[in-house]
Amino acid sequence: MQTVVRLILVDPEKGKKYPENFVCVLPAQFGFPSVVFEKLYGDRSREAAKEFLTEALQREKDCEIRAEIQRRIKALDQANKKTKNEDSKPQV
Repeated sequence: MQTVVRLILVDPEKGKKYPENFVCVLPAQFGFPSVVFEKLYGDRSREAAKEFLTEALQREKDCEIRAEIQRRIKALDQANKKTKNEDSKPQV
């Protein structure tokens, strides 16, 4: 049985415990305009996600969660590289 990991973004200034401090679910994939995270962070969403994931990776001890965080960081890096390559192609 495969474990499903959902990473959520919390803001401790909003409240001391869930659900008061809940902001949104961190998406597993980016590029879908209906995702709340992308609505909150706009053009900075991928950069912000990588910052949050990198910080979480430093703090997390659970092996399965660490593996999921690393997978998402790698996916973000690949998506960013793909976007940069598409942006650098000459317009026809």
